[in-house]
Order: sequence, then C-alpha cells, then structure tokens
Amino acid sequence: MTFRTHKPSKSQSVGAILLGAWLIVTGYGEFSPALAHQALTTYDGAKTCMPCHPGKAEEVHASVHYQWQGATPGVPNLAGKIAGKWGNTNDFCTYPNINFLFQSTNTAGAQVVVGCGTCHTGRGLPPEPLPTTAQLENVDCLICHSDLYQRMGAMVNGVPALVTAPTVDIAAATAAIQAPPSKNTCLMRCHVNSGGGPGVKHGDIDPGQLAGPVTLDVHMSPQGNNMACLDCHICRNHRIAGRGNDLRVTDLNARVDCLNCHSLTPHDTQNINKHTAKVHCTVCHIPAFGRGVRTEMTRDFSATELDTAVSRFEPVRTYANNVTPVYRWFNGLSYFFEFDRNVFFQPDGNLLMAGPLGSITDPNAKIHAFKDHRSKLGYELQGGRLLPVKSKILWETGNSLAALTRGGIEIGLTFTDIGFANTKRYFSLYHEVAPKENALTCGACHVSTGRLNFQDLGYGVKTTRNGQPLCQSCHGRETASFYEVHREHVDERSISCITCHTFQSAPAVVGVGNIEGVLPLLLLDN
Repeated sequence: MTFRTHKPSKSQSVGAILLGAWLIVTGYGEFSPALAHQALTTYDGAKTCMPCHPGKAEEVHASVHYQWQGATPGVPNLAGKIAGKWGNTNDFCTYPNINFLFQSTNTAGAQVVVGCGTCHTGRGLPPEPLPTTAQLENVDCLICHSDLYQRMGAMVNGVPALVTAPTVDIAAATAAIQAPPSKNTCLMRCHVNSGGGPGVKHGDIDPGQLAGPVTLDVHMSPQGNNMACLDCHICRNHRIAGRGNDLRVTDLNARVDCLNCHSLTPHDTQNINKHTAKVHCTVCHIPAFGRGVRTEMTRDFSATELDTAVSRFEPVRTYANNVTPVYRWFNGLSYFFEFDRNVFFQPDGNLLMAGPLGSITDPNAKIHAFKDHRSKLGYELQGGRLLPVKSKILWETGNSLAALTRGGIEIGLTFTDIGFANTKRYFSLYHEVAPKENALTCGACHVSTGRLNFQDLGYGVKTTRNGQPLCQSCHGRETASFYEVHREHVDERSISCITCHTFQSAPAVVGVGNIEGVLPLLLLDN
C-alpha cells in the first residue's frame, strides 16, 4: 500500500510552531507531554494531531483497527485474500458495510446516531484503502489514547458522524493522553462491550478485569500481575499482534502465547508438564467462561424482542454464566465461511462460520478451549446466499424479514423466499486465566465428567489386540483406576500409546502451523 504524506494547512503549521515555542519557554527545553497537550482547547480528530505527529495517522489508517480487514495468512481457505469484518458477515452484527453509521428513531422516540461505526477508530467515515486527507483526518486518536475522552453520534451537516461529547474537558482529556493505550481504554472503550454489552460476545472479556479478583484473571487483576493488554498484545507502528480462531486478519505477525513468558515445563510435577506438549495452557486454566458476567450463547434472527436497555428491537438471544468450554484441536489456522459463497451445511446440520484447523496427528496442533456460539441467519432459498440484516429496520420495527429483504436488496441480490440457517462459530478463549489454585484438576477430564469427549478428539481405545480382548491380550481381567492403569503401562513400562489406542502420538512443535500441508478441518459437534 502506498501512503500519501499529509500536508498540514498553514494554520496547523503555525499552531505547531507556537506550541513548540510555548513548550520550550514553559518547560525550559524539556518536553512535557501533559503540558503540551493541555495547551489544546479544541480537538478535531487526527487533523489536530498530525502536525506534531507526522506519519502516525497513516499507520493507524493502514491497521486492522481502522480498515477492518487485512492479510489473512492464518486462514488457508481464503487463499491470501484481503479480508476481515469489512465486506464479510458474522453471526452478531452481520454485515457492517450497509450499517456503518445512520440516524435511527429508537422505541423511546429519540433520534440517535448508531451503527457499526460507533466501534470504529474513525470519526464517522467508513474505511477506505487509500489514505486520502479525509481518511487520515477521520482517524480518532483520543479514542485509544485518552481515558477522559468520550464521543457520541450526531448529525453534522446532515451526515451521521462521531463527535466529541459536549461534557468533555478537552484540556483535561488531552493532558491525560498516554502513548500506550491503557487497560481501561482497550476494555471499556471497545472490547468488553462488543456484541452488545459486557461479556456478550467473547465470554472471556468483561469489566471485572479492571479491578476484579485474582480468581477471575490472574494476569490482569490488580491482586495478580496487574498486566495491561499491550503487555501481551505487542504493538508496532499501530499494528497489534494477536489472532484467535474467530479473527480472519493477522495485523502484526508476532506470537502472542503463554510461551512468551512461560516455559513448556512450568509445573512442579512431570505428570502435569507432559500435558503441555498437546494441551494448551488455557484448557486447564480457563475452567469456565462467563465467570464474571453472563455471555451470549445463541442469537436468532428469525425472531425479535424489545431490548429496553437500549430502546430497540434485537434478535432473540440467550445467555449463560460459568459455561464449560468445548475442546478442539487447533494448530493456529482457521476456516472461515466466505460471504460471497452459497450456504452449505456440515454433517451436523450447521453452517460453520469459523472453525479451528488441526487434528490429533497434526504436530502443530494442541487441544484448545473454545466458546461455541450458535445463531440463526437468514439466507435466500433460491440462490443460497446469506442475507445481511439492515439494522435500522430491525432495530426500529422488529420486522426481521423486512430487515433481511432490504439487506439483500442493498447488496444487489434478487430473491423471493427467505430461509434460516443454523450456524456455529468457535471463539478462542485466552483471557480470564485462573490461578493454579483454581485450575482444573486431573479428575475434571480423566474421570467421566463429560467435560472432554476423548473419542471425538481422536483418543479412541482399541477393543481387541492380536485377536483377543485388549486387556486379556497381555494379562487376565484386572480392575484399576485410570491413573493406576496409565502409570503402570506408560510411566513404568513405557508401553507405546498405539498398543492400546487408535492414534499414534504426534510430536509437539512450538508455535502455530503453516498454511502449506495443513490438515483438513476437524468437523465435530458437541
């Protein structure tokens, strides 16, 4: 991508010179960010910031946080396409392109400016790939860099936009600017409330991570390590590392994993350490999600209900607390349904929106914990294309068929009949890691609790060996617990897994898998 250098206006250049002179006089030659920014009494997005911070708006503009799309090396079926939230659909807000920012009348009769763009790092313009002056000036620097800044939707010259809230003290907000965004900004400004409220979408991100107990999140709790988001999510030139199964884009190709801080043998006992070769840390250390606040489990667009908290109609949703994850093999690569393809169903009857790649024989794969989110999405019965929802119609009237019909028309589809597809999407779980005292114990998985389906994961047990019942091929009938059997056969006698099981033990490889030679997606339902 070619970037165009922004040329500040004459008034901006003069302002920057005067500000620099003021700094020298008041700071006696020492730069003071708080004093520098406190001199500002107005803020107009990156237009205000670019004279003193050249090149930074270009960096943000090129990032996934602004473009909502980018390179997809972790999604083999996209074959190198530029993809992301923009231009695609999902099982929450569906299609952002036709719902970016608009004026709506809520059920309380108030005129509000709402839409997908309220979660964007811009000030109202939809993202475009070319860094024009309008696009660069649209970047909202303070949405990430000041805890005291707030913005709101408003109509500006007849166009929906995001403007600084009138209650904001600009001098105080700019004096509070931080170079790395704070934990409060990342969580409360954006990621906690994604999907429609605290903890709704991901299930492992909620307000409690700001000041909650160590039992909720050993890394982020002030009682624990008191870590900030950027301690793990490395940032370079406004590109941020970190990609779970449910994210198409790789913004920054840098590893974000437990192994950045911990070794492969972090435990006191070898019996636990030997699990880390094939079991990801989060399997034991995230025993449940939705532990702090409830999280959404289903979203049905075939029916609507009035949400009095936001005074609008929403699809019918169900929630749960303390949900046991599902477990799948994951080698770091994902499958994503492509919006421009016709709907096709997996053997379990669901349209798979996003799923992990990997299997028991994949040396790059480990067992990971996931949230399994289900939804009902509209599609055209004749052509088979998913239909985006026109949010303005849905939110104002509750008429989902009208909202789907209008959504299909706006992307150029012609159809007469609408059906509803059952879908599922797997969300990676990496946050709200519990301390060792609250991690799963051996019996949580190795006793018949129903937590892990070993058969589905590929850990089948043979019934016969050398033409005889399995155990009797070596000895007579004996009764023992799983632990006793495993200790005697594996630890003491070093008997190979393949002797009793249907799988061959695969070596572990640190890091994520490569696109080349990736194994087929393991399509399994609960």
